[in-house]
Amino acid sequence: GAASRPQQMASAAAAEEEATLEALAYTLIRITSLLLLGYVSARHLLPPGAQSGISAFVGTLALPALLFSSIAILQWDAVDWTIVAAVMLAKALTLACCVGVGVLITPRPANAGAEILNGAVLALLAVSSDDLGLGLPVMSALYGRGSRYVSQLFVIVPLHNLLVNPALLSLLALGCAQRRSSAGGGRAELGPILRGVLRGLAGNPLVLAVLAGLATNLAGVARRGHAPTALPRALAEVSSALGAASPA
Repeated sequence: GAASRPQQMASAAAAEEEATLEALAYTLIRITSLLLLGYVSARHLLPPGAQSGISAFVGTLALPALLFSSIAILQWDAVDWTIVAAVMLAKALTLACCVGVGVLITPRPANAGAEILNGAVLALLAVSSDDLGLGLPVMSALYGRGSRYVSQLFVIVPLHNLLVNPALLSLLALGCAQRRSSAGGGRAELGPILRGVLRGLAGNPLVLAVLAGLATNLAGVARRGHAPTALPRALAEVSSALGAASPA
């Protein structure tokens, strides 16, 4: 009895670990299969122009619906702000390092804007991870969809869209503006560039979905003292159906 209890606990832990690894393996197989299927379909099966239509649907409806429905019912006490802060600090440091590397690797003499463009492109490649398309299914397989660790993604992704993306876009726009100004004999001004980036973000469906989800969540907090645990059924059905069509 007493002697077998540790063995039973060890067996249960081993079985749980095996089930987690099996779920992770099948998740990775599913992701890889979908990527290969998408590649083959784009090259050989879909008609010309279909890929842009699918991308528009995912970016305009599916992913925004997933973000909105997840943020609207996000329980803030499940968010580990230490993890969120660590991830965002890592993104900021990576961005800064990439800009520095871009300056160092640019051949001299450099064309106007070349250093900033090189750094911005490096940062774009290094910082723009697929937190939903890859992160969400992998984290869900490891910890379960309702886990507090999965909740971090729906804080990190909005912060990335609202803070990191504007910085990347501003750097790219500044580099392009410096190149054009040098060719035309003018001078690139930061103010119009930032206004243009902000106007673009104001019409971005992902940003609008984040803001709508946050407004819904905070309205529930103000009214009931806690975030909503579920959306109205009709809205939940529509957003769930659209969100299920996203790569995540």
